[in-house]
Amino acid sequence: MPLYLAVAAQLKFDIFGGVQTLYVAELTLALEAVVGETVVYDAVEVTIWREGDIFHGLAGSATMVAQ
Repeated sequence: MPLYLAVAAQLKFDIFGGVQTLYVAELTLALEAVVGETVVYDAVEVTIWREGDIFHGLAGSATMVAQ
């Protein structure tokens, strides 16, 4: 079974007045299937993108992100 590395960090942006969580992981086939999406779930906006072979996800309050 392959080993995948991932990291999560909570970032506080004073300009928005809230916390966002950034996820970074090695891109897998399963993660590649959702790259390029932005969804709102339970008042949390999640934006997903890739840079090369790295997966990124940024999650935060939908009202905070919209500002």
